[in-house]
Amino acid sequence: LFPYTTLFRSGSYLLFAMLLEQLLHVLVIQFCGLNAQSRPWFYYVYAALAAAVFEETGRLIAMKFWMKKWLDFPNALMYGIGHGGVEAMLMINSGAMQNTLAALPAESANQTVSQLSALWTTPAPLFFVSGIERISAIILHIGLSLLIYRAVKAGKCRTAAFTAVLAYGIHFIVDFFAVAGPALLPIYVIEIGVFVMAAGTLVMALKMGRMEEL
Repeated sequence: LFPYTTLFRSGSYLLFAMLLEQLLHVLVIQFCGLNAQSRPWFYYVYAALAAAVFEETGRLIAMKFWMKKWLDFPNALMYGIGHGGVEAMLMINSGAMQNTLAALPAESANQTVSQLSALWTTPAPLFFVSGIERISAIILHIGLSLLIYRAVKAGKCRTAAFTAVLAYGIHFIVDFFAVAGPALLPIYVIEIGVFVMAAGTLVMALKMGRMEEL
């Protein structure tokens, strides 16, 4: 079943994060004039919200419809484990980032890379350095995937809605902290904070699953 998980994970990421989200970024940045220089905090909120909405919606649709026949705990777990790796591999090797940035004004391209690349890849401040940020990303994606899995599998509508909103909210908070945090805090504090939030998300998702099984 795991090969199916890889296929659905890659497909949902390509559609929602690499296509739809990038089109929105081009529209907002180029045509609406929103950038980190003019309105930095509004820009940070928008970028974190866009990442949370597109990635979690892609995860939700993939699990609810595309993976319906194969959706179980192991596949949900594998979906989360591979999500960060798929993001990094596609962004580095496909040239999608360069193609997207080509549509932006030249004077803002460098700033856009420094601000948005974090959200396009994974929620952590140092995305070109291996180590704790990659571990945090994998842990976070596992936790978020398990939360969406719980939402899809929940029998009660209120429970499903609450769990899904929780996943969206956590994703937004972590991304916002990772992107806006360096303006106020040292990088090592950001890394530790993201790791703590990621680990907390995973622990919470696992505990919620155990409570449902009781």
